[in-house]
Amino acid sequence: MDTLALQQAKVPLELHVYPTGGHGYGLRRTENPVTAWPDRVALWLRGRGLLTSR
Repeated sequence: MDTLALQQAKVPLELHVYPTGGHGYGLRRTENPVTAWPDRVALWLRGRGLLTSR
């Protein structure tokens, strides 16, 4: 399902497109912005009330 279909179905979404990356990026921190995606996911989940802080 693409983002337009999700929006039309009123599914909350957020899309981040990174210029570089690949499989497994973000599991090990590097200087590439893509490695911050786990932080972006956590913020989005917290914002939706789906993840709480310990």
